[in-house]
Amino acid sequence: MSLTRTKNSTTAAARRRPTVAGRQRGSVKPSPVPRPEPQDAPAGPDPRRSRLMMTLLVLLVVFSATAVTAGVLGVPASDDDTRNAALVDAAATSDVLGQVNKAVETVFSYDFSDTAKTRNAAQNLLRDNAVQQYNQLFGEVTRLAPAQQLVLTTTIRATAVTSLAGDEAHLLVLADQRSTRGDTNQTSNAAAQLSVVAKKTGDTWRISDLTVL
Repeated sequence: MSLTRTKNSTTAAARRRPTVAGRQRGSVKPSPVPRPEPQDAPAGPDPRRSRLMMTLLVLLVVFSATAVTAGVLGVPASDDDTRNAALVDAAATSDVLGQVNKAVETVFSYDFSDTAKTRNAAQNLLRDNAVQQYNQLFGEVTRLAPAQQLVLTTTIRATAVTSLAGDEAHLLVLADQRSTRGDTNQTSNAAAQLSVVAKKTGDTWRISDLTVL
């Protein structure tokens, strides 16, 4: 992190211009199974988190505006809007949000003393490509967690449904992760950004594909 200050003055008017401060901070690509490292001192908001938060907020505003226009004002929705239930069906959107949020928090939280509990839960919450993707990630957790006494807790910060058509939904997810490594008594915090595809069978939404952004 670096902090730069500049200051100029004009002798004629004896006026001071306000100090300008800038911050630069390196970034590391987030991972659903982060390695705990010593926690740095707070250095302002993570620009990656801010960008995704802004994207999520923009999506929510656009979706709300579209729903109001089509529903309240009686303006006919376009064919694309009709197919995307995220724009017009609040109940369906809320349903997929609730189930996917819970699934992400469950499969990306674990305790070294019982990793089997998380793995077993994942089998009911994941399907298709997501199963293989997750098994690859969790295989490393199973190997390292007991020796390093790893505990990871994932909490959803924000989620937006970008597309909802029939039994398939696409979502952007921002989650906070707190990782504790018992063998070194270190705790770290990180932001995880995910692109998620979920599919519905009966009344249940399960994650079928996920990508770390």
